[in-house]
Amino acid sequence: EQVRASVQPVVFSYPDVLFDIDDHVDCLFFPASAIISLLATGLDGREVEVAMVGREGFAGVPAYLGQARA
Repeated sequence: EQVRASVQPVVFSYPDVLFDIDDHVDCLFFPASAIISLLATGLDGREVEVAMVGREGFAGVPAYLGQARA
């Protein structure tokens, strides 16, 4: 109930970015009707998908763990 009281629906469209490397992270995202793709960037700049988050999870782990940056 505490979480539900502070939830706000947000609409995103492909290819929106929730947060990027070193961004300040202060919220969690619980996808209700989408899949969030988590990417890792190599030293050469190429990206690879390392995880997907759907209705079973959330994005924003740094905020959950009390960290300030992605």
